[in-house]
Amino acid sequence: MESWINQPGHPLISVTKKNNSLYLTQQRLNSSQKSICKIPLTIETNSNKIKILLDKKIQTIQLKKNIEWFKLNENQKGFYRTKYEKEN
Repeated sequence: MESWINQPGHPLISVTKKNNSLYLTQQRLNSSQKSICKIPLTIETNSNKIKILLDKKIQTIQLKKNIEWFKLNENQKGFYRTKYEKEN
């Protein structure tokens, strides 16, 4: 948590789905800092839950086949914002 609690702004995670992969990108919202945070994520899908630590600026997550929907920040427990593409 020290990686982001003492920095201005809060994490924004942009997510893009292509085929069976999620592409996650993080940045600081309302801040010009380029710092990278270690953010624990839970990704809920129609078939399972995936728990990861997002510790890079860009990270790829492989999904099971036939995923109909997905949602980051299950039950809004994480302290970050999520930005989805219009298609998702």
